Amino acid sequence: MNFSEDSMISMHNSELADVLGNLIHRVLNLTQKYCEGMVPDVTHDNSFALPFDLLILRNSIRTDINECSLNLALFKAMDAVRATNR
Repeated sequence: MNFSEDSMISMHNSELADVLGNLIHRVLNLTQKYCEGMVPDVTHDNSFALPFDLLILRNSIRTDINECSLNLALFKAMDAVRATNR
């Protein structure tokens, strides 16, 4: 199996920049554009579906961490970020 630590680091940094960085950039821009840079205190409009269930995600990641399955925990977290980006 071909393995390069530099390649792995590059891949993970790219994933973080492309997926997580994109979401953070979008949230900050929308907050600045529509809410004067402040997160408003509002309730969720149930006519719009959420991209994931936070309680289920939190419990699932907690279980993965307790079982030392950090790769699964990170995959689930990044999957939630991808779902939010969509």
